[in-house]
Amino acid sequence: MRDRIYINFNHRSFLKYMDEQNILGFHLVNKKDIFLLAVALGLKEPKDIAGKKDGYFLLKDVKSSDRAYFASILLGKKDRDVDKCSNDEINYDESERCAEAGFNILKKKIDDANGNEELLLKRLLSDLDLLYEANIK
Repeated sequence: MRDRIYINFNHRSFLKYMDEQNILGFHLVNKKDIFLLAVALGLKEPKDIAGKKDGYFLLKDVKSSDRAYFASILLGKKDRDVDKCSNDEINYDESERCAEAGFNILKKKIDDANGNEELLLKRLLSDLDLLYEANIK
């Protein structure tokens, strides 16, 4: 039984950079919330973690509302299987796959903004609005 959520070890330097530069108020946000942002960004194109996995945060820090969020990831897929959605292991695996893609998307968005944090924030909010429209409404 797993005790943590994993990310690609190579994302550590990117996350450290975000922390050092305080991009998007990174100092004020916990690891789980950054992970959930990456999951949301990578929903459409989940990828297996390439390379070494690194523990990012402990599952003891996951609340029941977070577990529901993890379960909802699979509910949005075409091949919905309610039994799979109730399996935390499968949900965590899929969230890690979404986050793998999402961290890459987030890196690209930060690079494309060329240090303009206001532009980055507007683009992310626009993307999240589109994701909400496509997946919630």
